Amino acid sequence: HEGFHQFAHRAFGEIHQWPQWFNEGLAAYFETAVFAGNRITPPKAPREDYLAVLRSDKQGGRRTLAQFMTIELADWNRSRKDYAYGACLAHYFLKQGDAQVQDAFRGFMSALRTTKDYKKAYEQAFGRLDVAALDRAFWATIR
Repeated sequence: HEGFHQFAHRAFGEIHQWPQWFNEGLAAYFETAVFAGNRITPPKAPREDYLAVLRSDKQGGRRTLAQFMTIELADWNRSRKDYAYGACLAHYFLKQGDAQVQDAFRGFMSALRTTKDYKKAYEQAFGRLDVAALDRAFWATIR
């Protein structure tokens, strides 16, 4: 987990308003990856304990995807729920989303690397998507 934070800082450099869901979500996602030599084998599915946390929160009181993806550090709860949400969202973007979702996520990473500005990168990559539909599609995978 902590190794990913170091990697991200080197890969992306200084980011204005580092997105917590991205930073902590990908760190939590890579916790169960297998590193062997120069190869990384990502997890095939989100951690079951993370899924259980989100399943218990699925019915109400949860942040929408738009709210979660624009959360700032002061509002990050550092709770198991936020880490679970971030990790499952990272898995969705990398493995479960359709081609448009995966392209948007790759575009987000590219824009974040070049602009160093989260809000600009978010708008460039996700501004053209129906985030409410994306929210429904993501939550449909939490079963």
